[in-house]
Amino acid sequence: QMRKMRLFQRDAYISLDFLDKQAQIVRLVDPAGPAHPSGAPLMELPTARGPRQLYVEMPRIEPVNAIKMELETFAESIAAGRPPEVTLEDGYRALHVAEWISREIERLQDV
Repeated sequence: QMRKMRLFQRDAYISLDFLDKQAQIVRLVDPAGPAHPSGAPLMELPTARGPRQLYVEMPRIEPVNAIKMELETFAESIAAGRPPEVTLEDGYRALHVAEWISREIERLQDV
């Protein structure tokens, strides 16, 4: 069973493992820019845009039960009479984006 998401950006790769609760961020950083907060680079690589320094980060993931936490904060908002952290409108917008992504995937598979 695997539950992973991989995100690719111009100068970064992000791997999220939802089952094992791990994350890895690999960045290519311009050495002429500001210093990277994680210290020394793993290596320097030549690229078409000049040399880049490679950094690998393994952020610490807090072990939580996300569904339980969501339900608890929702119940707390009801008890306190304040709006929930995630509103109905937020959920509607998220659903709209998810449906748009699904349509785009289907459309691009037909090309």
